[in-house]
Amino acid sequence: MNAQGQGKDKLVLISGIFLLIPFVIGLSYIENVMSVAMVISILEIDVYGWKAQGKSMKLIRGKICVSFVVFLPLHIAIAGLVFAFTSLLVQEFVSLSIMRSFYVTIACSLLLMVLIHFTLVIQTIVYFVCKSYHNEDLSNFAENLGDGYANLGGEQGDNELHRPLV
Repeated sequence: MNAQGQGKDKLVLISGIFLLIPFVIGLSYIENVMSVAMVISILEIDVYGWKAQGKSMKLIRGKICVSFVVFLPLHIAIAGLVFAFTSLLVQEFVSLSIMRSFYVTIACSLLLMVLIHFTLVIQTIVYFVCKSYHNEDLSNFAENLGDGYANLGGEQGDNELHRPLV
């Protein structure tokens, strides 16, 4: 290959990197907004859809760096796990026996399940951190959640525990 062809390859690589950086930053911001919006739509009864996204953008505004630092490693871990699974089993870069394929599938599934649950907990924690940063009232969650869930406290009688939720 001549020097001119190598120069074009380097230019394409450098321009690709410069385009990739804003793409990753924008994608991370959208993922952060959507993660907090999911929690908002669950915990706040009257807020969902576009309203939840708008509220999420307002809540994240004060803690954008914290949300990047917290969510980016989680999203990278999930993407890495999916990449490892596809490269090991789907694209078959490594030939595995049927039993080893089964064990790899079980291990990847369990790891993905743990990562998803951990991410859901972290999303809720980030929501509460952002809400407390903006000095919003956190006391009304018990009243809002009490409408749809049974109280399992031990001070009430047995007939109170077995009543229908509706």
